[in-house]
Amino acid sequence: MKKIFYFLCLSVIALTFPSCNDDDNDETKKPTSFDEIDEKIMYSFEASSQSMSNTLDVKVILQGEESGKSFTAPEDINIPFEVDAASTAEIGTDYSIDGYTPTESTAADSEEPKLKHFITVKAGSNEGTVRFTAGESISTIKSIILKLNAPEKNADKFYLGNYDRMNIYITKANTDFNNFAGNWKPVKITNKLNWINLEIPAEDYTNLPETFNADDYLEIVNTNDSKKIIPHVTGSLKNYFCGSEHEVSFLSVENFFDMSMMDNWDGIDIIYYTIKGANKYFSATKSEPADLKIGFYKVDDNTINIFIHEYVPTDFFYSSFNDTFFGEWNFNAPSVFGITYKFTRIQ
Repeated sequence: MKKIFYFLCLSVIALTFPSCNDDDNDETKKPTSFDEIDEKIMYSFEASSQSMSNTLDVKVILQGEESGKSFTAPEDINIPFEVDAASTAEIGTDYSIDGYTPTESTAADSEEPKLKHFITVKAGSNEGTVRFTAGESISTIKSIILKLNAPEKNADKFYLGNYDRMNIYITKANTDFNNFAGNWKPVKITNKLNWINLEIPAEDYTNLPETFNADDYLEIVNTNDSKKIIPHVTGSLKNYFCGSEHEVSFLSVENFFDMSMMDNWDGIDIIYYTIKGANKYFSATKSEPADLKIGFYKVDDNTINIFIHEYVPTDFFYSSFNDTFFGEWNFNAPSVFGITYKFTRIQ
């Protein structure tokens, strides 16, 4: 009789404990529809600009207004994007998009065929990609300008993030920043002939930043997490690379020519980055950290050129830069006041 009593007591106790599989108490349960989502969802391209020499996976990311990066789509989400008419690249000739072909627009006022594209974020994920492929006949830099639109379904749940537009530069130049990784010793300024040809007075560039000490070098680092320039300089370059380190991010690819390149009328494709915290005055006496445009070009495995193409002339080029006609007309013109440095790899 006692055994039966104990068995009944244990049964009652067991029934009073909640099941570990009780869905109502599962704090990790993910929503299965938009009806269960109470927060707004941000959608954005991963970056504002990228380059492509072969293929590029264009990524859109989602983040919850409250849940942040832990947000996951409860169902497949199609995020539409369009190719801006200002693009210089033509689909089908200069590039292709996986899974897409031209279709006639249903818009009544449309006179031209339009392309309808989507990037799909799969259920359970917070990002989606679509692959772009460069055409084989690209010989000059061309651009694809993309613009994100709100999802057609549950549009009221979404808002735009930082990057609603993306500029893709198609170029045969290898834009992998790893090309520039390593330690680089400054050798000389290579484009003095440019200023002679432009008849800039010689006294205006007598204070050029071209003093390099024997142990000066730039350490260029490329990892999955960051791209940075770490200066080890005590000569003139310290007046530009004024921080202990400078992060860089891809900006654009542009064709460049100045009058020191008379043997190459087609110019070269420079890879531009934004460098953070460099001295915008490139001066020994005046300093202000700023985000500036800096260019890179790989000559060969052991030689690179670095282009200082954005700064305010202070210690040199001052008179020409402040000339009423010449300076204003050529304000920030890389082909006039830009400085090209040759660096060699430290083995």
